Amino acid sequence: MNHQITPVGYVRSPYKEKFAVPRQPGLVTSAKSEIILCGKANNEESVRGITQFSHLWLLFLFDQNIDKGWTLQSDLHGLAVMNV
Repeated sequence: MNHQITPVGYVRSPYKEKFAVPRQPGLVTSAKSEIILCGKANNEESVRGITQFSHLWLLFLFDQNIDKGWTLQSDLHGLAVMNV
């Protein structure tokens, strides 16, 4: 099954590798990221009313890992491993 996704933006983050991201991100309050909107999504109407919300849900794709696949591992002593 193939899907075509048109990105509306990207995240600019201080973390360049997955192992650099803290497991408890609330402890690193100095680390700030930005959501950069691109193309048609980069307009005032796209974010109208956004300040009324305390949280956002972002859908994402690891674009540099599409052909390699990726693995999720839990903290349950390495017992739960699932390829996604």
